[in-house]
Amino acid sequence: MASVCVSTIQTEFDCLDRLQVSDDYTSWPKDYITFSTPDFPATQENALALVKGGIQTLTTQCDPPTPGLLKDASGPVSRSRSSTLNIPGLTTSKASPDGSSSPIDMGAKLVIVMVGLPARGKSYLVKKIARYLNWCQYNTEIFNVGDSRRTFAASNRVGEQNADFFDPNNDQASQTREQLALGTLDDLLDYILHRDGCVGIFDATNSVLKRRKSVMDRIRERAGPDVGVLFLESQCEDQSLIEFNIRLKLSGPDYKDQDPSSSLADFKKRISLYERSYVPLGEFEECNNMPYVQFINVGRKIVSHQINNFLSSQTVSYLHNLNLASRQIWITRHGESVDNANGRIGGDSDITTHGTDYARALTRFITHQKTHLDQRPEYKDHDFCVWTSMLKRGIQTAQFFDDDEFEVKHWRLLNELNPGSLEGMTYEQIKQWHKDEHDRRERDKLHYRYPGASGESYLDLISHLRAVICEIERLKEHILVIGHRSVARVLLAYFTGMDRKCVANLNVPLGMLYMLEPNHAGVAFKAFQYNEADHWFEEVPDYVLHEKRLTQFK
Repeated sequence: MASVCVSTIQTEFDCLDRLQVSDDYTSWPKDYITFSTPDFPATQENALALVKGGIQTLTTQCDPPTPGLLKDASGPVSRSRSSTLNIPGLTTSKASPDGSSSPIDMGAKLVIVMVGLPARGKSYLVKKIARYLNWCQYNTEIFNVGDSRRTFAASNRVGEQNADFFDPNNDQASQTREQLALGTLDDLLDYILHRDGCVGIFDATNSVLKRRKSVMDRIRERAGPDVGVLFLESQCEDQSLIEFNIRLKLSGPDYKDQDPSSSLADFKKRISLYERSYVPLGEFEECNNMPYVQFINVGRKIVSHQINNFLSSQTVSYLHNLNLASRQIWITRHGESVDNANGRIGGDSDITTHGTDYARALTRFITHQKTHLDQRPEYKDHDFCVWTSMLKRGIQTAQFFDDDEFEVKHWRLLNELNPGSLEGMTYEQIKQWHKDEHDRRERDKLHYRYPGASGESYLDLISHLRAVICEIERLKEHILVIGHRSVARVLLAYFTGMDRKCVANLNVPLGMLYMLEPNHAGVAFKAFQYNEADHWFEEVPDYVLHEKRLTQFK
């Protein structure tokens, strides 16, 4: 005896989202309807016909189905899986041959539901998480209810949405806000169910239990029991930071070109209205097995509950490293090496005379910058770290830094991407002797892996550099990273939020020095170019990172 369970997920019977097949009908809800007749064959087509006709559930005798099978009516078959681990380029399975997001592996997807009062740093967190996960090659998109509200207001010629629109006693406005929220959530679920989405971030206050319950119910109805869900609450008790966030809001789309004084009063009234009914994450979520994390005072305290999904775990781990400390991050390549001069890739050669000149100039310039930074109040008592790879050309580029002034450290994780069996060859030799490898690389540099047991790809490098990124995010000190071309590309792509398609072709020549300064709004960026005649660095105004115009092998 086997059982077929069919559930309608949407109210419209002409669109069945999911067919669940289970051989254990004893676990079904009590109100399920059972149906059995020899005149009605137990096929999925007949089951779907019954559901579309209004029957919620069907149980019949039939050939034993595959236990735990899930099928989206408009997509491929999905099966419950014990592991939620997928890493692009580093794992492989039938469901996900290249480790990327798979439409039939719902357990490897994640919905992040933001929670928190206005001006508590949710937007800051959302942007950081999306940038990190996209950099890790997980397709991630933010779905902001505020954006949906403004679009709705503009298209329907709705009047001004001041604080009264957010009054919980305003029934009409509350209904509109609820509809907009669930509509935005549906857009998110379409993204992970029917597009190439891996992580969807639902950016809203979600400050009351009723809303959070309806959000969770909608996710389970449309996406099933396997998709990961993480409620992420941002709390802030620092009044100075709250005031800063409030003033940032005044330059946002809700108050653009409006009187600052009246805008400030209106936004504070909006916060007050939210505070009346606000319920933090806690007992309700724990009693209902809803995974959550509370990010309190910009990470000074973090509380987590039931983190049982791979991407949830990665996200929470990343959050543990965030801080708002003012500091500068400098990135450059090593000085010219012997292999650079000869056009050979890989290797572990010494730096040339030109490379030594660059190392001396870099030391003088960074020391000069440190002197000026030490005089700025926000940088008082900041140390300055210098990190290099463990290859000779990296170590030698840092050899002139004073150990009493700088903390110099060498990391194997910062080593250049390994070209495997092609190490020591020139581009022309590779093109001439290994044309197949050359052409494969040219077609997709991001995913291409060099041949040989030690050969690596950019995806390998991204995986290595996760620990470096998290440590840089954790640091409150200034840092200079002396890396290699591939390393600089990957690090710059993360901090500037660059599209992943551009990473492997980013133009990062020798002699360029990049400065990044994280702030509440994002990351300030400057570029400096080495002037060999003056042995100094000159700022390049309005510098924009871009892909190389001429395609090269590496």
